[in-house]
Amino acid sequence: MNKNTICKYPFNSIAIKDYTNNGELKTFWPCCMMGNQTLEEVKLGISKKYARMGIPSDEKLSDYTPLEIFNHPAMENLRQNLINGIRDKACTVCWEMEDRNIVSFRQKSLHKQDIDIIDKEKKLEIIDMSINNKCNLRCRMCAPTSSSLLSIDHKYFSDNNLLADVRKYAVRWAPSSKIGAFKLKTNKQWQWIINNTDKFKRLRLSGGEPFDNEDVLNFIDSAIANGTSRDITLEFHTNGTLLTDELIEKLSHFNNNLNLKPSSLHSHIQNKYQEVKDITDSHNTRITAIETVADPMTYISGTTTSSIHNVV
Repeated sequence: MNKNTICKYPFNSIAIKDYTNNGELKTFWPCCMMGNQTLEEVKLGISKKYARMGIPSDEKLSDYTPLEIFNHPAMENLRQNLINGIRDKACTVCWEMEDRNIVSFRQKSLHKQDIDIIDKEKKLEIIDMSINNKCNLRCRMCAPTSSSLLSIDHKYFSDNNLLADVRKYAVRWAPSSKIGAFKLKTNKQWQWIINNTDKFKRLRLSGGEPFDNEDVLNFIDSAIANGTSRDITLEFHTNGTLLTDELIEKLSHFNNNLNLKPSSLHSHIQNKYQEVKDITDSHNTRITAIETVADPMTYISGTTTSSIHNVV
């Protein structure tokens, strides 16, 4: 086992993050960081994330379950390369970090790990999924791929021939074909998840807003009902505005390592926060929800986005 290349993620995780608006899975990775741009790609203004794993472009990934993705030949090839000390090009994002003496995501994955047994413990435990773009907020720094309410802005830019200009300065503003408003009810990966809650240990969801999605709420109810919730850790990227007392009680049935990540706490000043969020009273709603859910069993983390709208 080569400590300079081995990584925990390919041996216990999959990231299924990139879907078209009709629910077609475009690619998969062992971790979401593989979807980031490399330094070369940043300089060229491109992204080769679909080619990272060397999967043929005509392979119909949407037909695969999470377990089939985990056991895919591309994943196995990556695992063997990392075991044998080969710097697989799929992991360039981490290699570039390490070459600049920055602690990489690969290195973080090895914290408190016995690297000599990582390959022997190969088992799908973590599923990281972007569900769709349904969201109850319309944040200025976001994009239609992550908020359905921004379709208002997308239509305005499209109707006024401004999309090309917008994408020069907002690279996340994807073409309409990638907006991601697909239905989980017809998504094979999601259907496997809700029917196999005993087959994984951690579910990471981002969207959109996970708690604004009926299928996610049904998953929570189902896992509680079948008794598997206690063995599942939830990690949700949430805006925190929909955490009602009833929902918080349901979340208490899951593993004590519940991890909620309220996205982008833009300002402690109410009017500036609401200007960025474009939703009345979302500031007080979020603060109240976070205070309610906070307890020693719950890990809450957040980020602050600096922009011309919230810098005082």
